[in-house]
Amino acid sequence: MSIIADFITAVQQTFANNDATEHSYRPALKSLFEAIDPDITAQNEPQRLTKVGAPDFSFKKADIVIGHAEAKDLHIGIRVMKDTNKDQQKRYRAGLPNLIYTNCLDWDFYRDGDLIASVSIADMLMGIQPKSDQFETLEHLLRDFFAQRPQSITSPKDLAQRMAGKANLIKDVLQKSLAEDENLQTELAGQYHAFKEHLIHDITATDFADIYAETVAYGMFAARLHDQMNFVPFSGQFAY
Repeated sequence: MSIIADFITAVQQTFANNDATEHSYRPALKSLFEAIDPDITAQNEPQRLTKVGAPDFSFKKADIVIGHAEAKDLHIGIRVMKDTNKDQQKRYRAGLPNLIYTNCLDWDFYRDGDLIASVSIADMLMGIQPKSDQFETLEHLLRDFFAQRPQSITSPKDLAQRMAGKANLIKDVLQKSLAEDENLQTELAGQYHAFKEHLIHDITATDFADIYAETVAYGMFAARLHDQMNFVPFSGQFAY
């Protein structure tokens, strides 16, 4: 059997349990990704401040993030996104240059915000009906996806657009984290209250998240710009 055939079999078995959720299919996806390219690490739900603020998978190769994937439940149509899913997709496309959207059956591949390829490997008709003639196409697309490397930024406009996309993703994470912290007990909430008390008394959580996100994004840029320790690889941990 092919890698994709094994994946569909795993999805069918999970679906047959009748109580599967979106998260139930994550092990099959992780196995698929790492079978396609054993050199990558597929991190399910990478560390985040909130459970809904970042894509479901990040992919690393030699400690470099080379892409992300957002995995929806089987019944969620990834090509006609609505409401919060649509807004989320818009942010991800703007901020993540190498991105997969999938519901396990349908697959869309985005590069620098543009849809570059789509494939469907099964239909939902009286259960999951595989489309085996599309298996090879998906495998090739995944191999190409994992072969991508971070692209150099060659113009001020490109830099501005990339940084704005990243800042918007950070803002979304922070805003949702504050909204979920009903009792305002987190360290982030403490910083928000300190900001209100000492700097801007009428600032909203949304405006605070915006300021915080810009500080992180452009602070990281300034740190990289002025980094003189070229013998140490620049990373988030090093910048911290």
